[in-house]
Amino acid sequence: DYYGEENRAAAIPLLNQAGDLNHAESLLYLGYLYNIGREVEADPVRAAEYYAKAAALKNTQAILSYGRFLAAEGETINGQADHSQAFELLEQLAKQDNAEAMVVLGNLYARGTGVEAALGKAIRWYKKAVKAAAGDPDIVNEVVWTLTVSDIEDLKRPKYARNIMDKLMREDAVARGRPEYLDTWAATYAATGNFARAVELQEQAISQALALDRQDVLDILKGHLELFKTGATITERAP
Repeated sequence: DYYGEENRAAAIPLLNQAGDLNHAESLLYLGYLYNIGREVEADPVRAAEYYAKAAALKNTQAILSYGRFLAAEGETINGQADHSQAFELLEQLAKQDNAEAMVVLGNLYARGTGVEAALGKAIRWYKKAVKAAAGDPDIVNEVVWTLTVSDIEDLKRPKYARNIMDKLMREDAVARGRPEYLDTWAATYAATGNFARAVELQEQAISQALALDRQDVLDILKGHLELFKTGATITERAP
């Protein structure tokens, strides 16, 4: 908005011009805009086309974003185009020990986006990601959350999830200070039946969110606390 709100739409033809010159970040941003419907009418099929073009330029972030988009919007765009390219590019990244690519592959197999659903393959990719993610708590947290709260019942692996989250939180003081990670940790205890510990950890998450003025997560954390107090677990669309 630096140049005025009325000029935002002028960015679209410029982004397209840059995209025609193989500027991956412009194509990626166009995909994002068509996905959320900002400055253009939301169009997931058009968004997928831009993500695919950006990924084809072998831009790592574009490949990961394309895969995440497919996992989130697969039900909307399945059958609209061949997205096998996404798997090939993600597998190439995975061979380079890119843990996020492994997570995204797990997500695609879990949802059956562009490929037949295969929960065994999904879980194997998640476990590979955890092994490859030394020093990356975000990857561990994402895998743990998915295997704890997923609405795909047969995908859940709560004991495994709790074990790897226990290890992360024991060893990483920074992770212990983040309300999102504490929330995930609490969810693993609820999922394995220890609601007293889940409540204790969730209260820590809320205290930490208050200390950090994280108003963006407080309502979610408090809602999860109420679930744990009543002996209920979290289930949501994950991945």
